[in-house]
Amino acid sequence: MGQEHKPLPEGVHTVVLGMGDLNGLLRGKRIPAENWANICESGMAMSNATFAIDMTCDVWDTPYTNWDTGYPDMHVMPIGEVHPIPWEEGVVYSFAEVVGADHQPLAIDPRAALVRVLQKAAAMGYEVRIGTELEFYLLDKETLKPRDRGIQVYGLPRAAELEHVLGPIRRHLTAVGIPIEQSNPEYAAGQVEVNIRFDEALIAADRVVTFRGLVKELGNTHGYHATFMSKPFFAESGNGFHVHHSLWQDG
Repeated sequence: MGQEHKPLPEGVHTVVLGMGDLNGLLRGKRIPAENWANICESGMAMSNATFAIDMTCDVWDTPYTNWDTGYPDMHVMPIGEVHPIPWEEGVVYSFAEVVGADHQPLAIDPRAALVRVLQKAAAMGYEVRIGTELEFYLLDKETLKPRDRGIQVYGLPRAAELEHVLGPIRRHLTAVGIPIEQSNPEYAAGQVEVNIRFDEALIAADRVVTFRGLVKELGNTHGYHATFMSKPFFAESGNGFHVHHSLWQDG
């Protein structure tokens, strides 16, 4: 499991190892660079209660992990390439999969569930590819309200006003392995959409989890709170998440 150890770029002091929870949120740990080789070989221990928490981190008993089982550790195994995080000097990021202590897939892991579905599709001769469009609000960190006013969907003047944050999102997310195709203002003040190039379904899913987590970090560095909530404002447009599926045979 995991990946062979690859030397980290010179000057790296921290590796961010992330995985997706049941809510599609990016969770994981920050690892000192000197421990990276061991993590690649054996994995990173983390409680499987990660798959029993909700959006507010309340822990729920499930048939797979609960108080009686003691919420045992699972192993978080690096599988992605290591990419420098452009806005954090000396820090790199890698995506991960999770397995149980026996190094077998966890039934409660949503990524493992997707793997099983894709295996069924492959048995029928299909490769599933997915392209995604994610909508989110960029809100002032202090007021949690948009800084702009009015609806300017696809408006290029509004896009220019937001370029100081959307430009870095496009460039930096592409630099960490998420190919961004385009961005635009959406149907509410402070609302934007970013499109990610289509790819194999599992790769696309991993990218969405990473995208949402890193956009929150990057937005924060520019003074914004990014929210992907489906309906953060009662009277305003909700955030969509468009998923385009296609079935491929023989390339």
